[in-house]
This record gives sequence, structure tokens and C-alpha cells, in this order.
Amino acid sequence: MKSAQYNKELRSELLRGSRIEPQWTVFEPVHQSLGEAVLRNHVDVVEYLDEKDGIDTHLRYQNSHGENVLHLASIICNPEMFHLLAPRFPEVNLLQFLSLCTAALAVFGKTNPAQQESLIEKGVMVQQTKVPGHNNAVHDIVPKEDQLYSIESLEIAPTPILADRVLFVLLSGYLPESKQKELALPAEGLVNATLKVSGSVVYADGSHDDERSVTFPLKTTPFNALAHLSIRDARGVQVDYLPSSNSSDILVDFQFLPMFLRSGMWTFKVDARLGDEDNTCLFAMSLTQWLEGRLTE
Repeated sequence: MKSAQYNKELRSELLRGSRIEPQWTVFEPVHQSLGEAVLRNHVDVVEYLDEKDGIDTHLRYQNSHGENVLHLASIICNPEMFHLLAPRFPEVNLLQFLSLCTAALAVFGKTNPAQQESLIEKGVMVQQTKVPGHNNAVHDIVPKEDQLYSIESLEIAPTPILADRVLFVLLSGYLPESKQKELALPAEGLVNATLKVSGSVVYADGSHDDERSVTFPLKTTPFNALAHLSIRDARGVQVDYLPSSNSSDILVDFQFLPMFLRSGMWTFKVDARLGDEDNTCLFAMSLTQWLEGRLTE
């Protein structure tokens, strides 16, 4: 990769000595190669080099470890860099890039909440619509415009989720009046509604577990000592089912047990259905983040 720094047609006008950390300024200022620009997270330099003839050779170059510039980008885990490089690597998708990132995060210990939030918000949410509120969730499975329940806010605390902390989720919204009449929703509430919760994971070594799911009635339920779901109407009164009119809240408290959780980049999905003949979607969303567990293989 460093060969690019000697090619006048494949170098930035920005000197390396003026762009990198002070401890490196003892070296003679030279122009950045493509690999150096990626590793230094200099998106503007990569944009400059990307427009030059012959850059494909440098993009596809692999070092003695079989690593290319995408491997370097995964160390930084900047989704902006990935979306810049992605068109040059059509065989690699965002999930595969996140897999590389999880490995890099595990090796370098970069699993702090602030970095997770930046990765998810800037990366996963680039092509999806974020759910309003303090959360890292996006509308998923079914397009937002085809979801019946109008979400006003989704509060998840803590965000990002910590496996050794109690998790609280508060979903607030309402069913549009036009839909109530159109679907002839029952006055006693959405008694046939269901909620499907699924999870999948990519581990730091690149291995993964396929999605597993469970479906249960969408109603106020104490699942066990560590998990509860309660529904409240517009007055804040707990009710059995999601109201078919006015606003409502769904409150969930839950706790992962780190000793039974393996560290990895987890994706959780929820998919609520009305339970009618058309299988109408109430709401559907997903959340992807790194979770630190204590379970080994």
C-alpha cells in the first residue's frame, strides 16, 4: 500500500507530517498512501485518491496477511469510510463490514458506549429510518409508512444497552383515527395482537448464530422475575391490551445475564402484528450493537 506515496498521480496534496499525531512528526513529511489515509481515518484524502486513475490496483492490494483497505477501515470502524469504499467492493455488504469491526473492536478493546453509538447511528442508520427518541433503533422488517402504530418516541435506557444493567424500554404512540375506522378495531383493545422478538449475533472471530425468535401475545405480562411487559392507556392506567384509540405506552423491563451471554455484535428485532386476516403490522424495528458477555464458547 505504501507504494502509492511515491506515485505523483496517486497522492494527496496534504503532507503526512501535518496530519498525524505529534509523536510521528519526527519523520520526514511525505504524502499519504491510500492505506495510510484509511488507517488514519482521513476521509477527505481517500476521496481525493479515489478519483485518480489506477487507484483500483491500490484498493485491491493485499499485504502479507491477506488484508486490504477494508480491513484497515474496520480497525477505525468509521461507517463514512465504509460507504466511500463500498462501491469498489460490491462483494462486501454492511453486515460483513460490521463483522470486521467486531473483530477489531475486540482486539483493540474499543467497546465503549460512545463508540458503539457513533458506529450504529452513522452506519446502520444510513440506509434506514431512525425511530424517534433516545435509542439506536431503526424501522425495519416492514417500511415505516406501512406500520399501523404511529410511534411518537422510543426511550431505551441505558443506550447503548449494557448487559449487566437492567434495561428499560418505553414505547409511546397512537393508532391514527382513520385506521381505527377503516379496520373496525375492537373497542376493548387489540386482543389478537402479537409480538415477535428475535435475535442474531456476529462474534468477534467472524462466526455467527442465525436468527432465533419467539412470538407471544401483545398484552400486559409478567414473564418472570427479570422481564415484564405492561401496557398503559392515555391516562397512564395499566390495561391488558393495546388500546384501539387514543395514545398508549408499552413499558418493558428486562435484564441480560452476562454469564450466559457471549460477546458479539447483536441484532435484535421486534415485529408487532394486529392479528387480522391481512397480518397488518403495528410496528417493527431493529437494533444492532455490541454486547459484552462473559460466556465463552
